[in-house]
Amino acid sequence: MNLIRIPELSKFPKLKVLHLKDCTSLVEISTSLMYDSKLNDLNLENCKSLCRFLSCLFLRNLENLTLKGCSKLASLPSSIGELKSLHYLDLQGCSNLASLPNGIGELKYLQRLDLGRCSQLGSLPSSICELKCLLHLDLKECSKLVSLPISIGELKCLKHLDLKGCSKLANLPVSIGKLKCEKVYLTGCSKLASLPGSICNLKSLTRLDVTDCVNLKVLPENLGNLKSLTALYAVRSGIKELPCSINQLRELRDLRCSGCKGLVLPPLTGLSSLEQISLEGCGVLEIPDSLGSLSTLHRLYLGGNNFKSIPASIKHLSELHELDLRDCKRLQCLPELPSAVRYLVASNCTSMKSVSTSLAEGCKDTFLWLDLGDCINLDPNARSKLMDSILLRFQSIERPWESSVIDQSNGTLFRWMDKACIPGSQVPPGMRYKNNNGSSLILSMRAKPYCYTSDCIHIAFCAVVATHVYSSRDFIDIGCECCFATESGQTLHFESSWYDTSFADGSKMHNVLIWYSAYDLDTKCRLSEASFQFYAKEEGNVRNSKAIVKCGVHLLFDDDVDSLLSPSKLDKIQPTSWVLKMAYKQRFYTESRLYFPHFPDDDECEKDKLPLQNLEEIDQELKCLDLNLSIFVLFTSMICPATSRHNEAEAHPRTHVVFILMILSVCLELLSFNSSVSSWNARN
Repeated sequence: MNLIRIPELSKFPKLKVLHLKDCTSLVEISTSLMYDSKLNDLNLENCKSLCRFLSCLFLRNLENLTLKGCSKLASLPSSIGELKSLHYLDLQGCSNLASLPNGIGELKYLQRLDLGRCSQLGSLPSSICELKCLLHLDLKECSKLVSLPISIGELKCLKHLDLKGCSKLANLPVSIGKLKCEKVYLTGCSKLASLPGSICNLKSLTRLDVTDCVNLKVLPENLGNLKSLTALYAVRSGIKELPCSINQLRELRDLRCSGCKGLVLPPLTGLSSLEQISLEGCGVLEIPDSLGSLSTLHRLYLGGNNFKSIPASIKHLSELHELDLRDCKRLQCLPELPSAVRYLVASNCTSMKSVSTSLAEGCKDTFLWLDLGDCINLDPNARSKLMDSILLRFQSIERPWESSVIDQSNGTLFRWMDKACIPGSQVPPGMRYKNNNGSSLILSMRAKPYCYTSDCIHIAFCAVVATHVYSSRDFIDIGCECCFATESGQTLHFESSWYDTSFADGSKMHNVLIWYSAYDLDTKCRLSEASFQFYAKEEGNVRNSKAIVKCGVHLLFDDDVDSLLSPSKLDKIQPTSWVLKMAYKQRFYTESRLYFPHFPDDDECEKDKLPLQNLEEIDQELKCLDLNLSIFVLFTSMICPATSRHNEAEAHPRTHVVFILMILSVCLELLSFNSSVSSWNARN
C-alpha cells in the first residue's frame, strides 16, 4: 500500500483494532494516537519506511503492539512504559534497533517479548528483569548480543527462552538456574564454551537444545538433575562425551547427538522412557552392550559410524521400529533384529557380508522399508533369499494391507506399501512381466479367459538402477508412470514412486528397487492394456530414464484381497459336506484365474503366452463340478416332493413342469461337457 501517514483518528473514539500491515510507504504515526483511546491492537508489521514511533504514548488500553519487520526503526520512545496494559510486544526483524529503553521494565503485564533478528541489538537493559509476568523471551539471531543481564533469574514466570543464532554470546549468567523455564534453545551459539552448573537446577526444563554449539565440549556433570527433561539435542556440537549422570534422566525420550565427532558413549542404563537415539556421523567405534536395556526405544539412528558390529542384545528391543545404519562402512554383519522393526536402512555398508537368517527369511512378515543398496560385498545367497521373501510378502494373503499409509496425489488415491533396495542386477524371477533391456513395459490384457473386472489394483514395481551410466547422481526419486486402458476407451493414469532415494557417490553397483502400491478405482472396469514407464527424477523435477536399465511389474487385481484363498488354505478347510468343499474349490479356481497370484516364469512358458493347457484342465474340472452340482440338485428335487407329498394322491402339476425343466438342464450340461472333453482330447 502507498499510505504515507495515518489519517486523523480522533473521530473514532471507540476504535479497538488497527491493522496497517505491509504499508511499506508509511513514514509516521498520526498524532491523533497520542490521546487516551480504546485501541487495544495495533499492527504495523512490515511498515519498512517507519523510522520513528511516537515520542510519547498514552495508549493505556493497548494489549498487542506489532512492529515486526520495521527495518528502519532505530529506537523506541522512553515513555513506552506508559503502555500499562501491554501483553505482547513484537519487534522481530527490526534490524536497525540497537537498544531498548529502560522504561521497558515498567510493562508489568507483558507476557511475550519477541526480539528475534534484531541484528544490531548488542545488550538488554537490566530493567528487563523486572518483567514479572514475562512468559516468552525470543532473542533468536540477535547476532551482536554478547551477554544476558546478570539478574536474568528474576524472570520468575519465564517458560521459554530462545537464544538460537546468538553467535557472539560467550556465556550464560549463573542466575539462569533460578528460572522456571521449560524450554531453552541455544542452537548456533558458536562462542558458548560451557554451561553453568546452575542450569541443571531448572526442575521444569523439558527441552535443552545446544545444536551447533561447536565450542561446547562438555555438558554439566550434574545433568541428571534435570528430572523433567524429555529432549536433549546436541547435534553437531563440540561434545566428546556424555556424562554418566545422563542415566538418571528417567523422563528423557529423545537424545540427539548426531555429528559430534569422536563421541564416546557411556553405558546406557536407567533411561526408562527413551524412544529415540540419533548418533549419525559421530565416528563411534563401539556400541555398548547395554543398548539392549533400552526397552522403550522406537527409533535408532547410527549411520556414518565406525563400529564393526552391533551388540546381539539389540534383539531385546521389542519396541524398536526404525533402525538406520547407512554408511557404516566397517560394519560386517547384521545380527538378529527385533521382530518389531519395520524400517531398516543399511545402505552403503560396503564391508557387510552377511545378515541374520531371520532377516533373510523373515522380512516377508516384518519390514515395510528395507534398504541395503550399495552393500557391494553382501553374500549372493543372502540377496537371493531377501528377494524371494520380499516377493512372497507381496503375494501373501495374510499380509497386513491395513497398515499401509494413505496418500492422495493429483486426485489419485494410493495405499503405499513395502519398499526394498537390494544390490543386484537382475529383475527377480518371480516378477511376472519384465523388460531386461529398458525402462518401459506395454502389456496386452486379454479379456478372456481372464476377467480383469476389479475395484482395486495391487502392483509390485521393480527397477534395476545403474547410476554409473548416468552423469547426474542427484536423484531425488525413482518412480513409474502407469497407464491403464479400458475396453470402453477410458484411460486411467497414476504414478507410484520409491521416494527418499540415495546412492553412494562413485558406486558402480547395480541396485534392485522393489516397491508396492495399491490404486483404488472409482468403479469396476474391464482393462485391455497397460503401459509402465520407469524414470529417475533429479532436482528441478527433471525426469530421465537412462539410469533404469531393467524393469518389471507384478499385478494383482482384486475385489477383496483378504478373502482370496490360496492352495495351502484349501488343505486346511474342513467343510461340513462335500458340496461345500466343491464350492470352496470352485471359488479358488475361479479367483486364481481372475487374480493370478502366481504365473509360470518365462522359462516355463513362452513370453506373453497364457498357460492355456492349465486353464483348459481347470475348465474341465469346473465343468465336472457344475455337472455334479446339477445332478445333486436334480436328485434332491426328486426326493423332496415325493417325501413332502407321501400321503397325497398326486403331486401338484407345477411340480412336474419344474422336474422336466431340471432334466432338460442336466441334459444340456451333459452335452456341453461331452463336447468340451472331445475337443480337449482332440487337441491333446
